[in-house]
Amino acid sequence: MFHAEQGYLAATNEVIVMNIDYASRRSAPWPVPVPAKAGRVMGLRRK
Repeated sequence: MFHAEQGYLAATNEVIVMNIDYASRRSAPWPVPVPAKAGRVMGLRRK
């Protein structure tokens, strides 16, 4: 998120999601193809 008037970086967001198989109550692979950019590293450049 960038400040509307001054344009500096004001906030970032990182989300981690997990697919759960309700039958086994454990994590499971997603039932759809994995997007090409999935798993990329998120970070802020240092000045």
